[in-house]
Amino acid sequence: MKRETAARTASLMLCLAVWAFIFSNSMQGGEASSQRSDAVMAMVNRVLAGAGGGPVESWALRKAAHFAEFAALGASLILALRCWLPGLPVRRQFPLAFTTGVVSAVFDETIQLFSQGRSARFSDVLLDSAGVLAGMLAAVLFRRLLRRSPRA
Repeated sequence: MKRETAARTASLMLCLAVWAFIFSNSMQGGEASSQRSDAVMAMVNRVLAGAGGGPVESWALRKAAHFAEFAALGASLILALRCWLPGLPVRRQFPLAFTTGVVSAVFDETIQLFSQGRSARFSDVLLDSAGVLAGMLAAVLFRRLLRRSPRA
C-alpha cells in the first residue's frame, strides 16, 4: 500500500513539474524567451560543431523544444494514469491522456497571448499534440519492453 501511494504521489508530482516548466516558459516575455533560446542554441551549436555537425536554426530549436516538453508531458500523463487508474486498460487511458495533453497545449498557447512580445499559433498546438502522442507511445513501449525483459 505504501509503495502504491508513493508511486501515485511521484507520478502526480512529475505531471505538475512538467506543467510548471511548460507554462512558466510560456509566461516569459518575447525578449526573455529569445535570449534563453539564443543561449541554448549557442550551446547546442558548440556541441554540434565539435562533433562535425552544422548549426541549428533558432526556429528549429524552438520547435524541437516544444515537441520535447510536450513529449515529457505525454509520458508523465500515461505514467500517472497507470498509477492512479491501474485497472483502466491502456486503450481507455490513451484518449484521456491525449485529451489532457491537447487541452494543455491550447492553454499553453493561450498563456502566450497574454505574454508581452509573444503570440499563439495553431501550428504549435498541433506540434505540441504530436509531442504528447509521441511521449505517450514511448512510455507505453518502454513499459512493455521492461515487462518482457528477463529479470535477474
